[in-house]
Amino acid sequence: MLAERRQRLRRAGVTGLCVQVGVDQYACAGDMTFGADKDDEVLQAGDKVSRTFQTKTDADLFLVNIAIAGDYAVIATPDPDDDIQLDFYQADASEFGTVNMFGVGQAESAIITTQPGVFFIVARNIGASNGNYTIEVVKQ
Repeated sequence: MLAERRQRLRRAGVTGLCVQVGVDQYACAGDMTFGADKDDEVLQAGDKVSRTFQTKTDADLFLVNIAIAGDYAVIATPDPDDDIQLDFYQADASEFGTVNMFGVGQAESAIITTQPGVFFIVARNIGASNGNYTIEVVKQ
């Protein structure tokens, strides 16, 4: 669903991180050059999804929709032979953090303190192989 929206926006010449602001209306900021794919998703607190890095340089976009202010753990766990990095962006596409503290096969995580609204996560494959990973958002 998010991937289809991003494809329509790209065809219209729009790049970046986009938030739906009305029926078929989006506000976009920033510039994401890795393109939309089927792994892009909208997440909420309590969601956990499995995704695949199709290539060694693949990146997947997640829009996180938060209903209640508070602290949220974001945890991404790669296959044993993959390395993952998480980049975090505000709704206006300003980057507010990157997590890449551990190596191959190790989970990366962060605690995000936020108000109701949205933020974005870009999960990047920075390892030497492609494979599966899980990502989840947990209310603390």
